Order: sequence, then C-alpha cells, then structure tokens
Amino acid sequence: MNQYAEAEDRIVFGIDAARRRFELPVDNGMVRPAFILSAGWRSGSTLVQRMLTSENRLMWGEPFAQSAILRNAGAAWAPFSDEWPDRRHVVSNVDASGDLAARWIANFYPDPADLLLAQRAYLDALFAAPAANLGYSLWGLKGVRLGGGVAHFLQLVYSEARFVFLVRNPYDAYCSYLTKITNGGNRLGWHYNWPDDRVASPEHFGRIWRGLADSMQRHGSRVRAQVIRYEDLSKPETTTRLEQIGLSVVQGQLEQKIGSSYSDGYRERMLSAHEVQAVRSVTGAVAEDFAYFGPSRS
Repeated sequence: MNQYAEAEDRIVFGIDAARRRFELPVDNGMVRPAFILSAGWRSGSTLVQRMLTSENRLMWGEPFAQSAILRNAGAAWAPFSDEWPDRRHVVSNVDASGDLAARWIANFYPDPADLLLAQRAYLDALFAAPAANLGYSLWGLKGVRLGGGVAHFLQLVYSEARFVFLVRNPYDAYCSYLTKITNGGNRLGWHYNWPDDRVASPEHFGRIWRGLADSMQRHGSRVRAQVIRYEDLSKPETTTRLEQIGLSVVQGQLEQKIGSSYSDGYRERMLSAHEVQAVRSVTGAVAEDFAYFGPSRS
C-alpha cells in the first residue's frame, strides 16, 4: 500500500467510525448520480463519460479537479474515530439552554448529521441544480484522481449512487500520458494535488495508479461498483455489466470519434526499458491482478 491508497482508506475508516457512533441521515434514494472514477489519467474516462451521457443524463467532466472538491469533502470524514470527536463537544449531547457565553464552548460542534446534510446540499447545488437548469433530470461526473475512499463518501451522500471504476494497463496509460504532455506544451506534467504534487516520472505515475486501483479493488464491492478494464470496453458483456447497475449505455460511442486529445503532427512516445521497469517496480502485484504484465506494445 502507498500514500494514495492510504488516503482513500482513511476516508473509509473515518466514515465507518462516524456511522458507528452517530446517527447519520440516509437520503431518500431518489437521487441516483453516476460516478466514473478512473485510476489516473489516460484511462478512457472521457469515452465512458460519453457512453453514459444521454438525453436525460448529464455527465460532468472532472469539475474543478485541481480544487479537489470531492476529495476534500471526503477527507473531512477521515479524522473520525472511536475517540474523535468527543461526544461532549457535539450539540446533540450538550445542554444548550442558558447562557452559553458563560460556559466552556471552545469545542462546541454541530452534529455530524449536519455535516453530512450540508455536504449533500453543497453537491446538489453544484451538480444537480445546474444539470436540471439545462434540462437534465439525471447527472453524474467523471474523475481521474478519485478512488475507493471518495466513492465511499459519495455513497454516504447518495445511497443509490452508481459507480464505474475504470482501470487501464498502467504501462500504456503512462505512455499515453507522456505523449500527451510532450505534444501538449505541458512538459512538466499535470498535478495530482495542486500546486505541489506534479506527476513527472514513471514512478510517480505508477504510484498514483497503484493507489487508486488498489483502493478500487478493496472497496469496490462496498459501493456495488463495476470495476472495468479499459481494454474490455468494446466487449458486449461490458455494456451488460453497466446496465446491471442501472446505467443505460448510448450505443455507437465506441465507433464515433469526437475531436482528439492530440494535435496534428503529434509524436507518439514509446517507453524505454528503464521506464517500463520503473512502472513495474511500483505497480507490482496490483497491476498483475488485472493481468497487466507490461506494455501492450514494445
């Protein structure tokens, strides 16, 4: 396990502790957003986004990703444990009558239920309301920096949310990443956490891939996610699996090309032996669990 998987785990453990200790409200299940979470960049998330965008469902594309709004919202639950927060600090366990100013209120918290309700209202206002204003009754989004822990948080907010976890051969994904940044004018690489966590080496890319893919493997069943390999997207059984969790697929997107992430005249990068070994050294057994043993092309 690495720092990226551990960050996802902390969200899961914190939510589990909060559920044990506090009465957290469950939504009515009427809102059923769809979330496409891929293990890093260049894994086909935009294609799946198009496959799930329909006449009545708007799929947002990595909204405000560098602001990390979803990861930060989920991380608010990470500190919860069997000891914290102290029940004596929570308003539901405090006699709030009388003169509060004359009492010890240095630690005086709203109920965790109010935290959850506030986060639900925040996400509704940010995603559901503008989708409805555009005429869409359903919504969803895709992200490339979010793993099983954030999915656990999103299911806490929306109990009937639908999840697609997407993974791609990490060697091929890194090769595509290199090609993109080499030809796209951003040779320093993209940020995982802005402004410091810039991804500029195969080891760094591989650690992110492993952390997200590992968390998806371990927590996917808890959110009833379909874990899908990019390489299997064209298979009929993939469409069946998506439909099994209530996601209708717009046919023809696999054959239709809309724009391109590459400009004309781009030069495709191939991985060196050193880069292949660097990715292998950090993705290890997790990659092999998905039957990824090396690049699809040498």
